[in-house]
Amino acid sequence: AVDSEGNFDGVPDSQIGLEPRFSCNLKISENKNAFEVLSNIASVFRGISFWDGASLSFSMDKEKDVAAIFNNHNVYDGLFNYADVASTARFTRVEVFYADAKNDYIQKSEYVEDEERIRKYGIITKANNGIGCTSKSQARRLGKYVLLSNKLETEICQFQCGNEAMLLEPGDVIRVDDDLKHFEISYAKILGVTRIPSGVYIEDIINTGSIKTGSSEGGLHTYNFKQQQ
Repeated sequence: AVDSEGNFDGVPDSQIGLEPRFSCNLKISENKNAFEVLSNIASVFRGISFWDGASLSFSMDKEKDVAAIFNNHNVYDGLFNYADVASTARFTRVEVFYADAKNDYIQKSEYVEDEERIRKYGIITKANNGIGCTSKSQARRLGKYVLLSNKLETEICQFQCGNEAMLLEPGDVIRVDDDLKHFEISYAKILGVTRIPSGVYIEDIINTGSIKTGSSEGGLHTYNFKQQQ
């Protein structure tokens, strides 16, 4: 909640004012597993904590560039397995509990609803504990995030791959190009590279006229991985 120069900008609160987008106000009054506590704190800013093999690290759910591309050539047996999220895991209303700093930190709850889905599926409530949340507007933002995530994240994709997946971390964004699902091959192996004139030779399995170049949002991507001996 800062501008380009690092000055406080803020987001709207519940009383026509401004407040930080994320604020954590809590008291740890008993012994708990340190990793569990850090995971709970990370959830305040929509993040996760994980051990990357050498140190504790964090990842936040935000817009990111694609970190890796997987297709039928670089996954085991060339197969992707898809599954829909169970309908029993779907909800149409979120109840977020928070401690109201404006009223002696009394526990209250804020509801966020999807009216269109309520008319279709009825009222299915998901309770969520707003850890460290002492603001009604922050509780509402959390409820909107949880509700929208549940609405949009409807499919699970599972696959096995090689050592290139070791370059990824939890929270990274990947792209899946499955020609068995999309009925179109959008990938090919690089056979060679020329410097003068500059160019790339690829397998003759895709329509090269459909490859976009010079675009920051799409276009030609190359993926290079060398296995360490």
